Amino acid sequence: MNESGRVKKAKMLVKPRLSPKNIQDRFQFAISHMSWVIEWKKVIFSDEKRFNKDGPDGWIYSWYDLRTEPKAFSKRQSGGGSVMVWGATGFLKKVPLQITSNRMKAIDYQNMVGPLFPAWGYEMAGLGWELQQNNAPVHVAKLTIAYFEERNINLFQKWPSQSPDMNIM
Repeated sequence: MNESGRVKKAKMLVKPRLSPKNIQDRFQFAISHMSWVIEWKKVIFSDEKRFNKDGPDGWIYSWYDLRTEPKAFSKRQSGGGSVMVWGATGFLKKVPLQITSNRMKAIDYQNMVGPLFPAWGYEMAGLGWELQQNNAPVHVAKLTIAYFEERNINLFQKWPSQSPDMNIM
């Protein structure tokens, strides 16, 4: 490959490693929800995302075709910082993006999401809605689960681990 003159060595992209259990859980999830049509209209999908001002988290190398211009990686001398946002979308409506803490704790998550629901849930998906979350520690913390139970916020708890590619967010 080096002698071809057409490619250059670079770091690979990072994605979650799927264990055999993760693969089986994802398959079972897909099979059990394959016939859902109306039911998906009741699910509110949510997720958070961090954006670094200076590009990706240290993954500045990539394979690229030498016949094309390489991509530039811009970096400030003292670092550029980052911003984290959280959002949710349902069948009928979406929540405005929320700016969050980069080091969010369970209480921060509750204080951000709690005031939005259940009122937004009814606007986004009607009666009988459920809030989908991934299995991030702030989502599955005992305090967060209790907080949502106290407020009658129904959680979609069937989401398989290591499945960010399955979330429409």
